[in-house]
Amino acid sequence: YWEIEHIFPQTWDTKHFNYKKEDIKDKLEHIGNKLPLEKKLNISASNNYFSKKQEKYKESQIAITSKIGQSILEQWDLNNITDNDTKICKKIKDLFDAWVNDYNEDSKVMPQTEPTEEQKAQIEYFKKQGWL
Repeated sequence: YWEIEHIFPQTWDTKHFNYKKEDIKDKLEHIGNKLPLEKKLNISASNNYFSKKQEKYKESQIAITSKIGQSILEQWDLNNITDNDTKICKKIKDLFDAWVNDYNEDSKVMPQTEPTEEQKAQIEYFKKQGWL
């Protein structure tokens, strides 16, 4: 089972990051600060810092999580969250655009036509039976 992991932890040590809670609170919940991670690994990654979490990410069977675990990044901060937001949103937009294109292509194959008289009669029958 997967869980959603916060890359930048929900609680952090101000020695390492000089962020005020109100400055980062919003960023913590951005999609750019999230990764899918197996439940067992998420528990052991806990609220550690990026360098410690990377070891757990490497163990993940989820490709994107493993890739971030193997990255050369030494820390994860607000700039990483913003950059990752941009990358993820572009990927999602590209995916949605592809779905729209596929749908439009499928619509061309199956032209919309009026039902035949027989089909209309069947629809009426189903309505009277309470099926529609």
